[in-house]
Amino acid sequence: MRDLDAAPPSQRHITTTTVAAAAKRLLAAPLLALSVLVATTTLLLPSSSAHSATSVRIVNNSTRAIHNLFLSPVGVEAWGDDLLDNVTIGANQSHTLSGLACDGDEVRVIAEDQNGCFMTHVVSCGGGESEWVVTDATTADCGN
Repeated sequence: MRDLDAAPPSQRHITTTTVAAAAKRLLAAPLLALSVLVATTTLLLPSSSAHSATSVRIVNNSTRAIHNLFLSPVGVEAWGDDLLDNVTIGANQSHTLSGLACDGDEVRVIAEDQNGCFMTHVVSCGGGESEWVVTDATTADCGN
């Protein structure tokens, strides 16, 4: 840095505006970097609407065979592909579905039996394995 007293008089004049502009330039880069860091961190943090995964163990204690299993967000009538992939859960058998994607806190599991009747159950997401025990008393929607 130069000594202002050693400078010619024409270069000794520093205005408040010049100092303010220099201060803004000095602060602009760190503030910009901090803003980028905060924005990036906020985007990377999980939120309640972030995707999570869960596992569901379906225990078939009914006399019906379960031929298809589907997932759906709670309150949505459309669902995805069959998750059993040509597996049947017979009477007194169980099957575990792992790594099921959830868009919220809960997901609806839909089971279809050999008669084309549908049974549904809502499970919590992200809290480990849930269990759904299907019995003959489980309400089935057979389209009637």
